[in-house]
Amino acid sequence: MTKAKKIKRISGLVLATNLIMLLLVTLVATSLYKNSFIETKMANQQLLKLQSKNNAKHATSVAKLFITDLLTNNVDLNLPQAGYLPNKFDLSIADINWNDNTSVISAINNSKYLIIYLGKHNKKHGSNSGIEHHLFKIVVFNQLGQGSQHIEQSLFTSPVM
Repeated sequence: MTKAKKIKRISGLVLATNLIMLLLVTLVATSLYKNSFIETKMANQQLLKLQSKNNAKHATSVAKLFITDLLTNNVDLNLPQAGYLPNKFDLSIADINWNDNTSVISAINNSKYLIIYLGKHNKKHGSNSGIEHHLFKIVVFNQLGQGSQHIEQSLFTSPVM
């Protein structure tokens, strides 16, 4: 075998080895990219969930201010109005039309809430136990992104004056 043929054969082996290494590096890089892309999507979903919960908390605090205004202004709590229903409207969460702006109140970032007055009750525990309180149910709806919905319920009490 001549020296030129040996060099060509060695060059061919080096080239084949380099191509195999390049293929392996490309496969590893592609796998790492897919993993980082999935992790980024998961982090984004978590961020949307946290942002939705924060918006719901804000809407709940706005609803509590709304209730405080109702009580301060001595509004008849047995009359329905936009975003507010007395207890006689037996309403479940599934029946609420969150797209109807005449029945719910909008807060920030697509947060909406509805207040349901549950009547007067004697508080049975905690501070002011045994004192008659107005009891309200606050239902908050929030949607960020596609399919990311957050519905939350809470109770709010205020002593009867």
